[in-house]
Amino acid sequence: MDFQLNNQNSNYQSTRYNNLRSDKKTLILDIKDDATNQPLGNGIDFLVNLYEPLIIDKLCDIYLDTFISHNSKLSFFTDNMAFVLNINEFNINTNVASTENTDSTSSNIFNSILIPNEHDSENKIHTTVVHKGKKMNFICSINPCRLSILSGRITNLVGSNIFVKGRLFSCELTGGAAAHHNEDDDLFFTGNVQAVATATANFKLALSMNTDATTVYFYKVESASSEANNIDNVITGADVSSILGSVKFDSTSPSPLAIEPFSFRIVGYPRFAAEFIIVPRE
Repeated sequence: MDFQLNNQNSNYQSTRYNNLRSDKKTLILDIKDDATNQPLGNGIDFLVNLYEPLIIDKLCDIYLDTFISHNSKLSFFTDNMAFVLNINEFNINTNVASTENTDSTSSNIFNSILIPNEHDSENKIHTTVVHKGKKMNFICSINPCRLSILSGRITNLVGSNIFVKGRLFSCELTGGAAAHHNEDDDLFFTGNVQAVATATANFKLALSMNTDATTVYFYKVESASSEANNIDNVITGADVSSILGSVKFDSTSPSPLAIEPFSFRIVGYPRFAAEFIIVPRE
């Protein structure tokens, strides 16, 4: 039986070149959003070129060894309790059985990599979060090939974005929110980044806020007016009163909430890095 299996595996060996050493290879995938390309925040496909081509010269197994992120959404909501990573160049054979047997769940997880979301606290927003609970998770096998690009998509369980949209900003309020507000709810300011009279918000909540919460995490809408660009020029909290003013959760709200001086922060764009180990098949 072993002879038969080895004979089958030998059919997938390169006929042009063979590495006589059985050293493992490491492949790092690093994806970050910017002002023009935002595959993470929008939950759409990414495509990156390898620094140099990766040559696989024999049948190998691929393992996920490390996964870290910056500015992913919190795992409080069930849809966000795990990342679903798909890489087109990997022949991932993952089946799925789920009570959520819909196109937005089962089909999204099918033939993808499932990674637990360990981002469970707002205290981790300004830090790097390590998401893997154990080392060397088997992903798939790969036949001899030459890889020059990596493409794919990373989402939450239902296929929506699991990273914050756009550049993340935050500020502290002098008083707590009067009600609960959900992520992607409109956010208004009384300063010159937002005309008070308009009913169109230039900003939205990046993370939900509970009643009495005092920290606001928000992002700029892609189609925001030119006034909203002023926020990109704010470096310290000293400018926050003139740039932002006060916070409103409704354009017609008569009682805006004041912002704590020197509390404005620019956190940056979302990013993740995954390290894969490629091990030759014995």
